[in-house]
Amino acid sequence: LTFLQRCKPSNPRIIRWQLYLQNFDFDVLYCKGSENIVADVLSRIVPDNMNSPPNNHVFHVLEIDILDVAKKFEFLKNISTLQRQDSYLLNIIESIKNNNSEETQHFVVINGILYTNENNLIPRKRVCIPSQCQDELICLTHIYYNHIGIEKTYKLLQEQFFFKKMRSRTKALIKSCHICQTCKHPNIRHLTPIQTITARKPNDLLSMDFYGPLPAGQFNNRYILVLVDNVSKFVKLYPMKRATTGGVISALKNHFLKLSKPRTILSDNATQFTSKKFQEFVASQGVRSVLIPIRHPECNLQNELIATWATISDVF
Repeated sequence: LTFLQRCKPSNPRIIRWQLYLQNFDFDVLYCKGSENIVADVLSRIVPDNMNSPPNNHVFHVLEIDILDVAKKFEFLKNISTLQRQDSYLLNIIESIKNNNSEETQHFVVINGILYTNENNLIPRKRVCIPSQCQDELICLTHIYYNHIGIEKTYKLLQEQFFFKKMRSRTKALIKSCHICQTCKHPNIRHLTPIQTITARKPNDLLSMDFYGPLPAGQFNNRYILVLVDNVSKFVKLYPMKRATTGGVISALKNHFLKLSKPRTILSDNATQFTSKKFQEFVASQGVRSVLIPIRHPECNLQNELIATWATISDVF
């Protein structure tokens, strides 16, 4: 940040960064490394996540073992007792018993459990969740469905449950999920997206890229060569010990022999794909090699596939 404030704009990218930073009013203060014990605020996990987060407060979802999530949903079996421990829901239940139809026209008690049909867009009756269980329910739903986003979590909860400020509470909790912030790729685009190279029939275009390095497996493989047909979306994976040009050529020979030979291969500008040896190989096979623009991985179809795969593998 200090460099961007003082440097002379030397290329369009730095100019865009400087223009973007002008939207913020900030001062850069130096802090000694010995005094900066916790540099990342995300590591300060709040031990109590059962209450509503106050305004302008950093709130964090505690990590919960995925194997125990299904068991922890069992608190809904005692929902009738929990509802009567909540003062707001208890007043509604007492009003229903006293036949006060004006205050309780959108609520009904069935088998001792309080339901609501307040939302006309959702015809089914929804269970009213007491305040002491709301944050736990949001966290468990978010983790149980593999750390889905804010809107998907909110829609899942809205179908069966009801409590006030559901969207804002869901947004506050999921935005502070440490796993989502460290594993998921940002989906905010500041530049005009570049269109991918299209193909009209199978074997017209084959996208290719490496995924790794990964922890060594049974045969000491640390990389995966991903091949995707842009039309049929057929995916072929080739594990490799090292990401080398020779390994790519061997995998492509096997692919051409057992499956098919594409007209064009699309890849990034990695040295394995730009080397003279690789270019001579594809030319000898009668295949055209196309490289995507530098720093624009969205031109390659499998970039989205690898990003999704990386997110799932990092979460687990």
